[in-house]
Amino acid sequence: MHTVLLLKKRLLNFITKRVVNEQDQLYFLQRMERLLTNGYSLIETLEVIAWDRKLKQFAIKMKRTLQKGKPIDVAFEQLRFHKTIVSYLYFVRYNGNLLYSIKKCKEMFSQRLHYVNKLKQTLRYPLVLSLLFFFLLGFLKRSILPSFQQLFQSSHTSTKTVMLSLLIIDSFTTISIILIVCIVIILLYWYVFRHQFSIETQVKLYEKIPIIRSILRVHTSLHIATHVAMFLQAGLSLKQTFEQMGRQDKFLIVQYYVTKMHETLQKGVSLGPLLQQLCFVDHQLSQLFQKNERIESLTKDLFAYSDYMTDYIERTVLRFIMLIQPVFFTLLALFIIFIYLSLLLPMFQLIKTI
Repeated sequence: MHTVLLLKKRLLNFITKRVVNEQDQLYFLQRMERLLTNGYSLIETLEVIAWDRKLKQFAIKMKRTLQKGKPIDVAFEQLRFHKTIVSYLYFVRYNGNLLYSIKKCKEMFSQRLHYVNKLKQTLRYPLVLSLLFFFLLGFLKRSILPSFQQLFQSSHTSTKTVMLSLLIIDSFTTISIILIVCIVIILLYWYVFRHQFSIETQVKLYEKIPIIRSILRVHTSLHIATHVAMFLQAGLSLKQTFEQMGRQDKFLIVQYYVTKMHETLQKGVSLGPLLQQLCFVDHQLSQLFQKNERIESLTKDLFAYSDYMTDYIERTVLRFIMLIQPVFFTLLALFIIFIYLSLLLPMFQLIKTI
């Protein structure tokens, strides 16, 4: 009973957690960046944004929150903006670089939104075709192939071909349904109960899944590089940087890793051996921390690495999106050819016996 209630609560939170849609979130950030760049203060920026009827209530709520002395990341969190935005602006508390944080946040969120929309458009036709294909398989399995089996009972070879087709179609349909159901159950379970697992357990689990491991390595390395560079640019030492970054709770793996780095520096030990053990820290990022003893050089290299990783993510996502439809259509074509042959071959075999 407790599990069901918890599942309902999590699903309700998931459905209602976005008060501002993501396109409006991006528009809000764009307006903020433009006005701050033109010399407006933060409060003046929100007053100008409030002229827009679409964003008025959000600007007013944020202004009230800030006037109560709350940090800007809390103001965005209360409006339920995306956690990427909230996490970036959390560090404004310590580095004081609001304009750069808003600009970087807008760029990353814009990139994310662009490719999410592109992915949705790319997947739209394959998903529709997949549904139609499953209906076709069900129709073949229940109607056409059994009729063929009765029709070709006089031909032993034809019957074997039809039976093989039935077996393959039945197995494929059953395995696909079981696989989809299992994936949905696993994802729901993980969404509801992942917070009950320690971050160490979560990290070990993610390390064993190749696709997730690759994604998290890029994601974690980018966040560490960007935020460490911003803190160092603000004048903090590495120890202070890791200490402050360890206080955020939006990206738990980043928090877990920088806490380990801080503990290592506190002991007076080099970061090199630790970074080589961290699965989600890119090898190039690890080398940057090891080779740069001067803060100025490290800061410059980390900003350069952050730009490189941003471009790398853009190229990788674009390449992945471009591959989805060709791969899907190729597989679908192969299945259609198989079904076509499964219907024609028994007829040819029967004709040969006449």
